Amino acid sequence: MECQCGCGEVVQTASFKPGNDQKLRIFLERRAGRIEGLRELVEAGEKYLSGQIDSDALAKSVGAIFQRFGQGRIG
Repeated sequence: MECQCGCGEVVQTASFKPGNDQKLRIFLERRAGRIEGLRELVEAGEKYLSGQIDSDALAKSVGAIFQRFGQGRIG
């Protein structure tokens, strides 16, 4: 199976090559805008899955998170 960080390398027993889980975490933090942005994205997803918010509210929440933490852009 391939390393889950996206590097394309093959791993035998784990999901990641050693250290690549941290590379992925850092990459995602940068895209979301620090660890706070990641936390808020997870919380928004949990609210959606539990029925506390609908898809429109989820989209607005995610957009606001990227505006606030990710400098208004994705990628």
